[in-house]
Amino acid sequence: MDIRDKIALLPHQSGVYRYYDSAGNVIYVGKAKDLAKRVAQYFVDPSRLNAKTRVLVSKIADVQYSVVDSEADALLLENNLIKQYKPRYNILLKDLSLDLHNRRHLPPRIPHAPHRTRRLPLLRPLQQRISRPYSGPILSRYLPAAQLQAQD
Repeated sequence: MDIRDKIALLPHQSGVYRYYDSAGNVIYVGKAKDLAKRVAQYFVDPSRLNAKTRVLVSKIADVQYSVVDSEADALLLENNLIKQYKPRYNILLKDLSLDLHNRRHLPPRIPHAPHRTRRLPLLRPLQQRISRPYSGPILSRYLPAAQLQAQD
């Protein structure tokens, strides 16, 4: 099946796509709200693409995809696949906000200061101590507040 035929069959759903070269190596991993629209953007008139993208498209021999439930799931999956495959044409995700973790054991409430709220300590992996349990990675600084309310 030709690559353009495969692209025509892509679903209009959130997901992660992977481009492979002729040797079967992953050369690019990307995420999309709409897989069909996003992948089709690569296969347009080459004069509309920048030089890096033109070279990438010239090397694509196959495309595979994974459908996920949400954009957040797509972001996590994309991040994990980039770390796993280290594709040549991906710029590594250097945004460390994806690597935030939170400590599961919360500090106790302060009885004499009811106006003060507890905060979940957000830690980057290098700052973690092995002896304590952690959860993560987390995508947003607002999610730990919801976790804190759920633990009360």
